[in-house]
Amino acid sequence: MLNVLNVTSEQTRRAGHRWTLREALPPQWTLVDLVTIIRRRFRFVMLAAALALAAVSLYLAMTPARYTATAALIPDTKRTPPSPTEVAQDALIDPAIVENQVETIRSETIAGQVVDKLGLWRDPEFVGDGPGLVSRILAASGLTTIKTPSDTIKKRAAVASFLQMLAVKRVGHSFVTSIAFTSLDPEKAATIANAVAAAYVDDQLGQRFANAERTSVWMRQRIETLGREAEAAAAAVAAYKERNRIVLGPEGRTDDELQLAERKRDLDAATADVADAKARLERTQQLRAAEGDGSTFPEASLLTAVDSPAIREIVRQHQNLVASAPGTVADEASSTEPNRALAAASLRSRLWDEVRRAEAADRASVESATLRLASLSSRTAELNAKVEETRASVAELRRLEANHARVSQLHDLLQNRFSRVSDFMQQQYLPVTESRIVTNAMPPLNKSSPKSALLLFLGAVAGTLVGMGGALAKEYTDHSITRPDQLEQGLGMRWIGTLTRFGTGRDGAVPPAADLSEDGAPRRDGDATSGGRDPAIGRAADTLKGIKVALDDSVSATTGGHLVAVASAEAGTGKTTVALGLAVVTAAAGHRTLLIDGNVRNASLSIEAAQSRRPSPVAVTDDTPFFERPVEHPLGFHVLPQRIDDFGPDLLAMREVRHLLQRLRKSYDYVIVDTAAMLDHIDLAAAAGIFDAIVIVVEHGRTVSNDLELALGRSVVVGERIAGAVINKAPPPARWGWL
Repeated sequence: MLNVLNVTSEQTRRAGHRWTLREALPPQWTLVDLVTIIRRRFRFVMLAAALALAAVSLYLAMTPARYTATAALIPDTKRTPPSPTEVAQDALIDPAIVENQVETIRSETIAGQVVDKLGLWRDPEFVGDGPGLVSRILAASGLTTIKTPSDTIKKRAAVASFLQMLAVKRVGHSFVTSIAFTSLDPEKAATIANAVAAAYVDDQLGQRFANAERTSVWMRQRIETLGREAEAAAAAVAAYKERNRIVLGPEGRTDDELQLAERKRDLDAATADVADAKARLERTQQLRAAEGDGSTFPEASLLTAVDSPAIREIVRQHQNLVASAPGTVADEASSTEPNRALAAASLRSRLWDEVRRAEAADRASVESATLRLASLSSRTAELNAKVEETRASVAELRRLEANHARVSQLHDLLQNRFSRVSDFMQQQYLPVTESRIVTNAMPPLNKSSPKSALLLFLGAVAGTLVGMGGALAKEYTDHSITRPDQLEQGLGMRWIGTLTRFGTGRDGAVPPAADLSEDGAPRRDGDATSGGRDPAIGRAADTLKGIKVALDDSVSATTGGHLVAVASAEAGTGKTTVALGLAVVTAAAGHRTLLIDGNVRNASLSIEAAQSRRPSPVAVTDDTPFFERPVEHPLGFHVLPQRIDDFGPDLLAMREVRHLLQRLRKSYDYVIVDTAAMLDHIDLAAAAGIFDAIVIVVEHGRTVSNDLELALGRSVVVGERIAGAVINKAPPPARWGWL
């Protein structure tokens, strides 16, 4: 609420205060400032909240009520039963199984069964009311044709709508599943929710029987297929054998492969025999190389390396001969016993003869073994070439036989398993299920949506928040002057009063001049008592008195009266009315007051003064062509009207007018000049130096701070002469403080 004060604060009332242009600073709002802004624009906030509530109310009025019915069931959580060879164990139920059952309930299969069973595809709630108004109009005009959808399309559309109205969820951490269905009819909602639960139970029963049937059919078909495949594989093996003349033995190899394997074993043995014969021949040759002239007996290591019984016998006899002699073999040459020498010579001769015979025998063995190895190698190469020729055919035959064996094995395995499992599956997949309905859905008594109280509350909150945001945005972007702090803090200009808008009087801002006079002055409409005076008029009179006091404080003592200009940035602010009210107040205070019409564009004072027939006895303007003779106002002040001619925009800047004003201030205590708008004319900027004080009038909510700064910035002298600003045409104080 705008408080109407008689005087300003002590800081802004001190004499000599003048306005100077300052740099605009961005707003820095505190919490108190925000609360103040919201209070100041409370009507805007309430309007936004009211509009939001109206929108919510319209939505509630246009949205049909919907009802939700809920059924509860426990789904089937049993896993696939174990096979006959497995042991059934009680284990914890995986939560994923419950989630799978929840998805099964809200599947299109269950929805389609319910839609077909209840005939929902013919219900307008699920498939709509047919073509819209625009389609019907276009069809009537011949621009298009309306195609009737088929039953299949209607059922698909009904299923899609059905799933949007169905809500299935698990209740907490339990196995209980909630089935909720929302419809325009409470009875229909309960019926459909129960139908969904029943359809799920029936689907579980049908699925168990269907699973058993599908498994049995699949196994029989698979056994038949494997039997045919086994027969085809056996026929392929027989045809291939007959076509390629291939016979496989018990080990799966041909006769050539068996002979080749045997020849390879003989070849390995012959190779070993050749190596052994060569080794014996080498040892015999080493012993033969030690013969020399035959007079010595070879070393024992050479003799033991030769595998000959005759040589071993001669060595044994020689060892006995040596053992019976007292000396060594070396002493035999000097022995005197001729018989012993002859015996030793005979043994040496026999030994070397046997060595030569052994060498010849070993050489013959090597040659024989070598011939046998060559023969075996030749025969093995021939067999190997023959096997290589038939290897590809044999490999293909083996593949065919392996495939026949595999298919036959699978056929026999599946045949045996089917005979053992078929009875077990029939017992386990009987139409029995653990799922059961816990609670049947009942028709709801109250609607589930829309939630009127919640929506109204949220609408009020959202509207209030939007209104508060809009109020802050409007406060930030709106530079129109409505409060004293915008003048004092924003513009650094002294605020000297606020005038309230009235329904009577000039411009609807200030009451009739007669009502602003002293209590004893005559009133209009025959009201001669002070008790009938409007309180608002009294506040306006007090505000004008406060303006006069501010002028007295701002204007220093001068010779003659005070020369005061009443100005504004733009026209239409009620500036003329304020000047008239100020003249009434100063005249009522006993001061000689002259009100001059200096507005060259809107001479409203001159027009009003022309209607008066009471000329002033003071003749001050006989020699000027710009003004008429002064007119005496009924409330005790004089009005100096201008001549109704076009003198240009600089009336006050003319030398004759300036001299006239200097003379008039000697005859009056207050000379009040109503000037033209500063943005439209430069009259006041050119003549500001002759005035003692300037009163700026701003219109509440219309005068913009930027325009006021622009107008005052045209002349430094204007800023130096400003006594203060008056907010005019303010709205009346609200009955409640918040409004």
